Amino acid sequence: MTGVSKIKVQLSTKEKSGYKTVATLKGTKTSYTISKYNKKALSKGKNYYVRVLYYSGSNKGDVYTQSRAIKVR
Repeated sequence: MTGVSKIKVQLSTKEKSGYKTVATLKGTKTSYTISKYNKKALSKGKNYYVRVLYYSGSNKGDVYTQSRAIKVR
């Protein structure tokens, strides 16, 4: 991604709060597989919410996507 120096992947069991960073990646990374949350394997059938923070390396602040619901298969 152009202009992105670092990406943080965050996960929560609630849509609006409780996000914890599960990975910090270089800005060139385009995919990541989440397998654990709070040091435990993700629970099958449970909903989790993912939020991605993009760091530009400038003083403009951080920009993040809206949270997305995912269901573990």
